[in-house]
Amino acid sequence: MGWRLEAGHPASRSDHKPYAVLDVETDGLRGPLLYWTATCECAGGTVTTGRTAAALWRHVFSNSSRDRANRDHVWWGHALGEYDGLYLFESMKAEAARRELTAHPVMQGLRMIGWRITKGHHRIDLRDSYALLPVSLRALTAQLAPELPKLDIGLSRGVTFDPDDAVHRAYAERDVTALLAVLVRFRAIMSERFGGTLPSWSAASTALRAWQQTLPPDVSYRPGHPAADALARAGYYGGMVHPGSVAEHRDVATVDVNSMYPSVMRDGVPAGWSMPAREYVPGRPGFYHVTVDVPADLPFTFIPYRDPTGALAWPTGTFDTVISSMELDAARERGIAVTVHRGVTWARLDHPFGDYVGQVEAMRAEGGALAIVGKLLGNGLYGKFGTKPTHEEWCVSADHPGPGWWPASPDPDDTGADGLWHRGGVPIHAPYLLPHWAAWITAGARLRLLSIAEAIGAADVVYTDTDSVTASRALIDAAAAAGRLSVGPAFGQVKVEATWYSYRVVAPKVYRGVTTDGRRVRKAKGIPAGLRPAAFGGAIVGWQSPNAAIQVLRGADMTTARTRSLSKMRNSLAWRVTAGGVVRPVHLEVDNPT
Repeated sequence: MGWRLEAGHPASRSDHKPYAVLDVETDGLRGPLLYWTATCECAGGTVTTGRTAAALWRHVFSNSSRDRANRDHVWWGHALGEYDGLYLFESMKAEAARRELTAHPVMQGLRMIGWRITKGHHRIDLRDSYALLPVSLRALTAQLAPELPKLDIGLSRGVTFDPDDAVHRAYAERDVTALLAVLVRFRAIMSERFGGTLPSWSAASTALRAWQQTLPPDVSYRPGHPAADALARAGYYGGMVHPGSVAEHRDVATVDVNSMYPSVMRDGVPAGWSMPAREYVPGRPGFYHVTVDVPADLPFTFIPYRDPTGALAWPTGTFDTVISSMELDAARERGIAVTVHRGVTWARLDHPFGDYVGQVEAMRAEGGALAIVGKLLGNGLYGKFGTKPTHEEWCVSADHPGPGWWPASPDPDDTGADGLWHRGGVPIHAPYLLPHWAAWITAGARLRLLSIAEAIGAADVVYTDTDSVTASRALIDAAAAAGRLSVGPAFGQVKVEATWYSYRVVAPKVYRGVTTDGRRVRKAKGIPAGLRPAAFGGAIVGWQSPNAAIQVLRGADMTTARTRSLSKMRNSLAWRVTAGGVVRPVHLEVDNPT
């Protein structure tokens, strides 16, 4: 494939190996290991158990020995990267120190999603099934292995796992047999529906493979000019979170766009050769560095602004930013003055996702196992195109791995990082680096949300978040009755996600309410669910928070004590509370916009 993104191989060589699954039970969150279970896709399919991390390590590598018929497996664990795999670190480091192996963690940003371990001439993959299927095991088994429902022994209610209790051991054994069944079923669905595609390391990389199988053989795409990519990356923002009021509201509803991002992907993405532009070029998709003047009384702001610290806002006033040509057109239509400084345009809009999204939508409609697979594939693709062009690499090895590698710690007394090497800023050479696609799709999703808010009544919206809008039930019903809102099950239509007896926004990503069926809801990003009632009551809450696996590998403790209070709108740099609890965006006046 080289630098062209085209219909390619649906699997790598290692993906064809049979599966094996492991799981650990611990004394509390990241406490001492109490028990482990493992099973494999092999003759007999028995479950092996043990009580020490060293025994688990030996079992994994005995099953990879070339003296065994079942030697070659891809090993999976649900949260293996950030949890189960941590208990293998000491054995891994010990063998690396004896020059018996070299290990490379596989990272997804700052999160570890597995390992590639080379021992002699043999490589074994340890993969995190949560990176592939980012749903709880309980939800996965309900759809993909209903004959093996997850058991409950009360761990979430404070029960400690007891390896001497037969009921507890049965719980642990069920987890590995059920996860293996889930993975095998998922693999079969992927292969059958997408031309032999096999699961990769993550949902995004698997979705990319599946999409490529839907491309015609004469269609291909390639990364753009570095300057065009840089401008597109500057215009790549996340979802729009827009609080409208912090007052208490009664009789409101939340509507949600069905599969927002897949539905937007159907509208096309920029393609063809990119060209620099000194002024706005009508009719050609692109991205522009602009100065905007957003009226202070605009009911619903939508032009993004990223401040020097990286914080995202949707201000009024005068400021510099980078936006898509779609957003530029929408801004001028709503009375926003836009001055273009420079830009990049592409030759045309292509529609490479039609067949793929059609298959995903059909799978969602069929329900059951196909529905959950379709959902994961639909949401997992677009972000892959926005992957950062460089990444960091890590290695566990007794010997210097090669040029560019440095000890993970410059402190010779830091024995926790012995044998760990690091190199940063490593370029990613991959044909899927298409940031103008990721930026275009997310811009389209924000404009879709804007259109829904305006259909309901922009000034009366209580809250929006990425793909949902909360407002008065009466206004939503009126918009639907008038045909301004398309309500239904199809991709891109809206559905009523919740109806609320009472609802109040506290800050972006923080709200509470009581649904009309009596369910009490408290949402607060970054605070564990069990601590939210106390946090909403005004308390400062504390908990033991897991440290990132890569930090544990470098010698950090398993957990760190953290405290936090509920976010408040008065502390926001992006929003201001005005009379009656109405929330307005911050107003900017840049002295010398360029």
